[in-house]
Amino acid sequence: MPVRAQVRWEVDDDAAWVQVGPGCYTHYSGVHLVQKDKQWHATAYNGDLTSGHQTAFDAMKSLHGKGLWHLSQFEGWSREYGPVRHTCCPVKRDEPMHFVFWAPPDVEFPSFVKSTLARRFFGFANCAGCGMKMTSFQTRIIHQFDDQLDMRRRYFVCECGYPVWRMTYETFDVAFNVMEQNAKPYRRKMMLEDAGGRHRNQDIRDILAKQKGRCIYCNRRFGPDLVPSKDHLLALTAGGGGWPLNIVLACRSCNSSRCDLPFRTFVRMLSPAQNRRILVHLVERLRGLTNDEVTRQGLGCFDYAMTLHDTKSFRYGMMKKVPAARRNLQVNKLMPKDSTGIVKAYIQIQRKQIRELRAART
Repeated sequence: MPVRAQVRWEVDDDAAWVQVGPGCYTHYSGVHLVQKDKQWHATAYNGDLTSGHQTAFDAMKSLHGKGLWHLSQFEGWSREYGPVRHTCCPVKRDEPMHFVFWAPPDVEFPSFVKSTLARRFFGFANCAGCGMKMTSFQTRIIHQFDDQLDMRRRYFVCECGYPVWRMTYETFDVAFNVMEQNAKPYRRKMMLEDAGGRHRNQDIRDILAKQKGRCIYCNRRFGPDLVPSKDHLLALTAGGGGWPLNIVLACRSCNSSRCDLPFRTFVRMLSPAQNRRILVHLVERLRGLTNDEVTRQGLGCFDYAMTLHDTKSFRYGMMKKVPAARRNLQVNKLMPKDSTGIVKAYIQIQRKQIRELRAART
């Protein structure tokens, strides 16, 4: 198949036009531009004709609303994979899915995007322009123009230079789900970098020791069959960073149960005994603070985490349906709103225990 030449207007076009002869251009959507007697005529795929245009660009603009599409039509649905945007044109299940991958012109595609394309898209997707199978990774910076839109983007393209791909709906759905799973570690890494905060392996070992080798929530002992996972008091999605004071260790089950619920909201649905134990652990963590920059930033993150409470989230509504959670909500108070309140609450508990001991002796 011959290489398709790109049409160039006063600005670069949207990569959908190809030259098929002198003074004759066609668009992938099926419309045509033809020059006759120094004037340009445009024909839509439904047969409508617009005539008497001074330039090919004017004729192209006259086709808006008559079947002509641009790359900007793929902006209606988008997923972010780091700097990469995956956008597609929603269709019915019995129609092929058309989609593009693009990034800002000065960045490269992450390795997980490239590997997922190689495993789940190569051999399954076809170029929407020339029909060739997707078999290799290459990008091209396209200067896109559509009405008042004027921008440069780096698109994943076919060997012919065309950036739009198509797959069957079923195959695309499988590939999309794989890309989503592979994107999760990358998104988490990016959120941590944006939020700031660093911790060492020794910090995690110290936290594990302070928790006596047990899950912060359910109190089960960690071992070969129960591996600890990092849980952030202020969730990454809420801007929480990797400061040691923002990290507790939880089993996978408890970590997944909490998900993005605020720490105080989740803890209140646990048993009173669990709440007391968690309070003691938080005090133990606060006792070990030192006056340095890392601690000050971590303490700010800790205090903000203690202010959050959300009873309107879907996850809270689902957990509230569990009988034990409903009972706990009736007897538990919310954790205090900051580190000072945490320590005061602990002191009050200690004083109460002392009074009870004294009363028992008399």
